[in-house]
Amino acid sequence: MPGTKFQVNNSNDPVIIGSTGIYELELPQDVEITALSFDASSIARLSNLENGSLIVDIIYEDGEG
Repeated sequence: MPGTKFQVNNSNDPVIIGSTGIYELELPQDVEITALSFDASSIARLSNLENGSLIVDIIYEDGEG
């Protein structure tokens, strides 16, 4: 949902989802996502919507092949 805030790896700077409602993060192969945290007010806003939802989709390569 646009405006949703979250943090990757406990960063001090939140990511804010733009108008498309989609955020794509591409990381170098040597960087791992060790933590995702979502802003409490963003979660509350989603919870108050009749059809509100949050989908986190992760695609990764295992480095083999």
